[in-house]
Amino acid sequence: MLISLLIPLIPLNNNSALELTGPVAMNAQSYWLPQVIVSAGKKTSSYLDWLTTTDLWTFLAAVYFIGLTTFFSIFIIQLAKLIKLILWKDTYRWNNCLVTESIEENYIFSFFNFIFIGNASYLLPSEKQKILEHEKVHVSQLHTLDLIFSNIIAIIFWFNPLIRIYKKKLIQQHEFEADSRAVEDNEVNDYCNLLARIALQSAGYPLANHFNNSLTIKRISIMQTNKKKIKSWKIAALIAFFPGVLFIASCQKQAMDEAEIKSSNSKETKEVFTVVEKLPEFPGGMEQWTKYATGNIAFPAKSRENGIEGIVYVSFEIDEKGNVTHPKIVKGLDPDCDKEALRVISQSPKWIPGEQKGVAVKASFTMPVKFTQSKDGKTKVTAKTNPLNHKFSVSFNKSSSNGKTIIEGTVLDKMGRPLEGAVIVQMGTTIGILTNKNGTFTIKPNSTLGELSISHVGYETKIIQF
Repeated sequence: MLISLLIPLIPLNNNSALELTGPVAMNAQSYWLPQVIVSAGKKTSSYLDWLTTTDLWTFLAAVYFIGLTTFFSIFIIQLAKLIKLILWKDTYRWNNCLVTESIEENYIFSFFNFIFIGNASYLLPSEKQKILEHEKVHVSQLHTLDLIFSNIIAIIFWFNPLIRIYKKKLIQQHEFEADSRAVEDNEVNDYCNLLARIALQSAGYPLANHFNNSLTIKRISIMQTNKKKIKSWKIAALIAFFPGVLFIASCQKQAMDEAEIKSSNSKETKEVFTVVEKLPEFPGGMEQWTKYATGNIAFPAKSRENGIEGIVYVSFEIDEKGNVTHPKIVKGLDPDCDKEALRVISQSPKWIPGEQKGVAVKASFTMPVKFTQSKDGKTKVTAKTNPLNHKFSVSFNKSSSNGKTIIEGTVLDKMGRPLEGAVIVQMGTTIGILTNKNGTFTIKPNSTLGELSISHVGYETKIIQF
């Protein structure tokens, strides 16, 4: 359980620059255009409007935290009951454990090194000894930590029923382990009789390890059944299974590699670049593009009345002739908003196409369009842009390793901040990379001397020699 929670937190080269050599598929990373923001006047809302327009994730978050607070409160109450019992009862020491016996309570459990035996006056000394040996296994194996951890996970993921099942299986495993060790020096039938005699006692402390757990019949059955030996052919089949899986995976990888090679050998007219020496440009520059987008897009009336808010992500290509082609919704918001964003992109005037090795090529772009309900009652359309024609600085070091040239550098904006997503391309080739969130990059050109083209949407392109 702990490993499954930690795996998503392991970083996978997040700080490394993304290397792109040659053309990439349409669903790969593309150039991002400035976000267009469409704000519409909002009418006076009622409670019914709030129910119908509240963001789904906001509502689900509220439900989650209500459940989290409820289950956490129950956990604290249960923990307080256990601590109160430990502090108020008289104890004696047995094998580094604190033991409490009671004639009033009927619970039998352990919590860390604290062992509680209820209905002690009805138990024989030999039966008490068996119970103590059983609970000592829980103490020595730190089963209480497992229970507390599983309860915390169950609180955090209270909406997941599988966590409850896992918790139940964990408790069963604890009891099976304690039983198997407790009967090593005892008669199995006597131990089973003891289990059966106190099986009807209730379990009032869910955070503790209970001797009289409800799976008594299964525990007795396991102790009285001899384990069957696994046949040799089953072991051999299991051993052969894993190499077979690896063989199939390797074949699949080879097939994928061959498919990629065939894709890379396709005709250039079908290639879509995201790393090019010269970016496609809207006539008049990015300033004119934002004027076109903000001047033509509108908030659909039906979406505005329904209180729709959010961002539509639209991707499109600029072909070799500068035409806008293949506009599509990458992530939609509302049918009417999606349609409006596609309309504006599709009706765009011709662009100046991008170039690679002096030849016009296709390039891919993505533009976010944000639809919001303004509080001042006014309708307006704005663009969230970078400073137009702004300059950036580049610093780099050139080195060699095993006869290959390596260039490492950093791209910073005018304020000295890292510029993420800057495109670095070796002139005359398709070797290129994008800067990471720290503005750094590492590129391996195919020659010792040459030029690098560095560009970013909203910034002037810079050419440096190495």
